[in-house]
Amino acid sequence: MGPARSFIKTVLVGLALAALAPPLQALAQSRPPRSQSPNDGWQVCNETSYIVETASATGPGNSLTVEGWTRIRPGECRQVLAAPLPQGPAYLHARSSDAHAGPPRQWGAGHYYCIAERGRFKQAQPRSTCQEARLNSAEFIAITIDKRTLFTTRLTETENFGMARARAAGIQRLVADLGLDARRIDGYARRRTSQAVQRFQREQRLPANATEAALIDAMEAEARRKQQNVGLLLCNRTPNRVWAAIARRRADDWESRGWWELPAGECARAINEPLLQTMYYVHGIMETDTGDRQLSQTTERFCVGATRFAIDGRGGCAARGYDDQGFVAAKPPQGRENIVFEFFERDFAAAPLSRSPTQ
Repeated sequence: MGPARSFIKTVLVGLALAALAPPLQALAQSRPPRSQSPNDGWQVCNETSYIVETASATGPGNSLTVEGWTRIRPGECRQVLAAPLPQGPAYLHARSSDAHAGPPRQWGAGHYYCIAERGRFKQAQPRSTCQEARLNSAEFIAITIDKRTLFTTRLTETENFGMARARAAGIQRLVADLGLDARRIDGYARRRTSQAVQRFQREQRLPANATEAALIDAMEAEARRKQQNVGLLLCNRTPNRVWAAIARRRADDWESRGWWELPAGECARAINEPLLQTMYYVHGIMETDTGDRQLSQTTERFCVGATRFAIDGRGGCAARGYDDQGFVAAKPPQGRENIVFEFFERDFAAAPLSRSPTQ
């Protein structure tokens, strides 16, 4: 079996996730007036400058059901659970759209549940580990629902935009993601932003009276297309599942990070920003019926964790509670902004590992 079995929380894992997240404030609860409408239930309002996707976990005791993904534009509220609401503990995870430049933003604290990485899903939590159920794991934050009809959770950043400014800040962020303007994202409409939006509308042949929601959707689609040509993309060309990790030079030290789950034939973006003119290294474990097989012909060694990890430095792995594993070099960008690293079955050692890296 490969690594990243259950993503059990440890102090180190908590630090790794914190490094991936923006400085988002705690979930703030509001109590809007009681009303009867199709929008009743558990509402999540996005007061950040990011397009977010949310997953929720609800249910009694050991019978939790996890459901996602609900996409929420900046300055928008969406229902994640219909009324009548079960009073008591519930859990929420949020992540930024992969159209946004830079590292993914994740929101959660203290509770790990299994998720499907893509598409809509609704599933009971497996009795086995997430990996044995062929699912990934994400960190959720606990919410106490104390209303039966309407309950609202607000996602906020350090700067409290509110709903109206969040919509403007979201458009500013997408403008920046598209490389049209890199001014401060503050939620205040400015001439440069308006000019960039108008230019985008002309280029994409959007009507001048397009709604803000339609504009955000079109900008997200174009930003996602643009991001496909930026960063480090890991692609699995084998018939089996692959778990991948990367290593690179950051500032004055090395960094290793993982794991990315790659089902057969699928890709994942490990770095979502323009690459520097430096070396990048990749580690991979392929699951097979006869055992796990590692990449062969490795040239460098870095630390890896048994669960999701982000590790500074490459020395003293065992003393720090990590495994020391071999990595292969990815071709440097050489003037380009992206690298596509492909895993082929021929690149893995013929003999399976004598033991799992998690043991």
